[in-house]
Amino acid sequence: MGQQMEQLIRDDSGSKIDSEQELLHLLKYKAGFAEILVPEFQQDGWEVRLENPPQAYMHVSRPEWGDERMNGIHLETYVLRQQFYDGVAPVALHCEGGSPVACAEFKRRIAEKCCDLVRSWGTGEWKFAKEHSSCSVFEVLAPLSPDSRETLEKLAVELRRLRTIGPMIDSVIRDLKV
Repeated sequence: MGQQMEQLIRDDSGSKIDSEQELLHLLKYKAGFAEILVPEFQQDGWEVRLENPPQAYMHVSRPEWGDERMNGIHLETYVLRQQFYDGVAPVALHCEGGSPVACAEFKRRIAEKCCDLVRSWGTGEWKFAKEHSSCSVFEVLAPLSPDSRETLEKLAVELRRLRTIGPMIDSVIRDLKV
């Protein structure tokens, strides 16, 4: 079996994918991220990054957010093997170690500015991270549908909502850099 085919039948952790159906679903999501989500979100000053090798794992950020190496402030969603089994995929605002500002303070300030707005979206159970817990600031789990395009639209809806707080994220970063 060729190296490319061998890579196709392994998931992100290196484990062998169990079934042809699972492989087809994961390939549909991988293609859908590249063909549907990336073009929508990579415009108007927004940057999009897919994990390398490309998978159904995407970061959306602005240049000032320090996410060039996929370890800064970013919006994130993914559908990997575990999400396929769990039946849900996360959509989140993350702050990681490459952030241009201190994550704990960023998370505190952006939560003050945005929690009420995020709660008002009413599109699922949004989780709000504590200052020192995970890299997630806000996170919602979107249910997977049998049709991957339906799922991609659900993920896009939540990413669009998170993208609306982009100016507030920019403002908090500017304030913390002063």
